[in-house]
Amino acid sequence: MYRTLCLGMEGHDVCILQATLNSLSSQSAPLTIDGIFWSRTMARVKDFQRENQLDVDGIVGPITWGRLLEDGPAPGPDSLLCGVFCDNGNAQHLNSTELTALTQSVSSNSGSSLVGSSAGSSMLGFSLPKLPSLPKVTLPKFRPLVGSPEEPIATSVYGSSIDHSTVFFSDKTGIGGRAFTVSVPATLLTPARQVMNVGPAPSHDTVQHELAHVWQAQHSTDPTLYMSNSIESQGLAEAANFAFKKKTFSAYGYRPGKKFSEYAAEQIAEQAENNETAILSHMRSIAPGKVDPDNDLSLGTPRIEDTSAPGVKI
Repeated sequence: MYRTLCLGMEGHDVCILQATLNSLSSQSAPLTIDGIFWSRTMARVKDFQRENQLDVDGIVGPITWGRLLEDGPAPGPDSLLCGVFCDNGNAQHLNSTELTALTQSVSSNSGSSLVGSSAGSSMLGFSLPKLPSLPKVTLPKFRPLVGSPEEPIATSVYGSSIDHSTVFFSDKTGIGGRAFTVSVPATLLTPARQVMNVGPAPSHDTVQHELAHVWQAQHSTDPTLYMSNSIESQGLAEAANFAFKKKTFSAYGYRPGKKFSEYAAEQIAEQAENNETAILSHMRSIAPGKVDPDNDLSLGTPRIEDTSAPGVKI
């Protein structure tokens, strides 16, 4: 059973809640599956409680979870390949201490600062909120892509389309040890940066997959757009699996042969990992720093495929 949820909480289980609520109601506008339990999510919880003669308190405890999930098991994280899915996890997986360390570590590795002169500013460009005292944590370690053993992968797979100087590795991973990539927006003093959280010894396939997200960040009008697209696509897959009582819908599944712009973030990354020629040829053809309109179109719509259907690959 999932933890008790209430207003203000974040995490993977909030995504499960949001996807489940969406699958159970066709009358309301679907919730954005963002892993944040805020006012709209609480309102939907209260509606569900009211409709099921439960205490209408907006708190998702064992009784509310039980009623929500009584038609079948909730979607779980086991089918996820890349840890972007509502990990609290991705842009928010690290607590404030770790975020500060990330800022300082990347700055020292790169020779320039990610932040301005204001004390307490985070790598995201604004002051970190004050949080309660947290248990001692192991701080992430960072290293640049430039000069790393993995840099030849970036060159051989993506050609010259990626600016290696803004890319860093972290030895952190997300839920279940899954890799995820965070794009750090540009500030007045520094360009956007990408941090691939891949653990201390990433596999070739993991690096190749996460570099696709780096590429998406570097060639979009919004370098964080791939993150929301991935979250929404994976949430959509979870909701579809729950609604149809299947485990085959996936944000990673794809049908080869479509236009680049007709695939979502994880579908592109999966094809890049699988060395699909058409996709990699398109990616290699885009000059470093150039916005690719097809990439923006790709990241504008969440998409999934049923991997049990003929012609679908993963």
